Amino acid sequence: MRRDFLKTIKKEKLAEIEELKVKYPPSQVKHMLLQRRKFYNFKHALRHGSRISVIAEVKYASPSRGAIADAHKRDPVDVALEYQGGGADAISVLTDHRHFKGSFEYLRRIRDFVEVPLLCKDFFVDAYQVRLARAMGADAVLLIVAMLEDEEVIRIVETASDLHCDVLFEVHDQRDLDRAMAFDAEIIGVNSRDLHTLTVDINTFSRLIPQIPEEKIRVAESGISAEVLPLLKQLKVDAVLVGEYFMRQGNIYYSLKRFMEQAML
Repeated sequence: MRRDFLKTIKKEKLAEIEELKVKYPPSQVKHMLLQRRKFYNFKHALRHGSRISVIAEVKYASPSRGAIADAHKRDPVDVALEYQGGGADAISVLTDHRHFKGSFEYLRRIRDFVEVPLLCKDFFVDAYQVRLARAMGADAVLLIVAMLEDEEVIRIVETASDLHCDVLFEVHDQRDLDRAMAFDAEIIGVNSRDLHTLTVDINTFSRLIPQIPEEKIRVAESGISAEVLPLLKQLKVDAVLVGEYFMRQGNIYYSLKRFMEQAML
């Protein structure tokens, strides 16, 4: 069932890419890439040693939780600026619209206002998406290992490398992790959400993270709150990716500040 779910998402995304190519023709994307001058080092931002780094996410909806926030009431740029002011080490921007109510325009607008690394989070299945994300200002892209065949991973990673764009390999189970390690991934994100049931099991962190060599950058995703930080510190996690936890707060800036203080204890 997991494979069927991913196949459905992949089919939808391939159709969406054709629509994106009409809106943002490859020739235009190439021109945008040549004009883009504002880039930051995502990988470097995740290594602090003394504390867990925070990737704060601009997230308006998800398949598991439905609507989280309203972009008309909480403008993406305003959210990103609160994250930056609150001390986020990097910002993740969801660009998938169908399932997460995101947009590449959010990424473009945010890049014009913030001075921290940006992660583009989408269902990446084609090198064109990487070029578009980089043109819009992404410093890194998230790659869901389970969604791709080996040759697709290679094409996407090679494109990202050519563009000096980091890649966060997202894994959900042992098979995903083994594949990410085989590709010599430098940044590996362990997502505790089951792709089929959409439920969170934080024990996934304890099972998988210790297998990732410490020279790699280890990121924990999904189900992250201040209460989970002690476990993640014990596991020597380098960074956490947090979206819904912040987006549901009345004051994003202060909730992030409090979270950052916990990350330093």
